[in-house]
Parts: sequence; C-alpha cells; structure tokens
Amino acid sequence: MVILPSSTFLYVHAANISDERVDMEGKVATANTYSILLSNLPQSGRPNRLMMYDIHALQNRFYFHGATIPSLHTTVPLLLDKLSMTSTRTIAFPDEGAAKRLTYALLYLPE
Repeated sequence: MVILPSSTFLYVHAANISDERVDMEGKVATANTYSILLSNLPQSGRPNRLMMYDIHALQNRFYFHGATIPSLHTTVPLLLDKLSMTSTRTIAFPDEGAAKRLTYALLYLPE
C-alpha cells in the first residue's frame, strides 16, 4: 500500500464556481455545492491543495473547509507578457465585473 504525503488538484476552468447569484426561482447557487464536494476529497496526509486559476468571485475561497485548502492563481502575468510583445492597445472586457477586476493589472502596460 502506497500512502502519498500530499495531494494537489488542479481545477483550471471553474466557471461553475463563479456562478453564485440566484436571480430567479429554480436556479441553484453552485459555488457552495462544488466547494463542499471538493472539500471532501479523500485526504492522504496533509490537507489537499486545490489550485484554481482565474476565479471570478474571490470570496468563494472561504467556502472550502476540512481536507482541502484552495490556492488561487491568475494568468494575468502571462497575458501582460503577450500583450507587451504586440502593438495591441485596445482591450475589451466581457462585462463590467471583468473590467473592475483586471483594469488595475493592465495599467502597467507600456505606452
């Protein structure tokens, strides 16, 4: 029998975890449900590490408990590197929330 000292899970596209608004009857807030499921992953020794990229609702990290500890990561530095190699200076955001979250990072692009 092999016992792992630790486990790391990578959850790259967590769009369903970002959908926490219930604005009509019958809609399910999925963030808490997914967090409960992921918090109960089998533990091998230390708590599991759940690496999540570009979570749009940062407060969702507080839904996790028990055997899973989330660590939030972003791909914005990769985007900035790619943009600095081009002459692109116009960036469109899909919604106002994205503009609020990412405008601060894009202020550092060279003119």
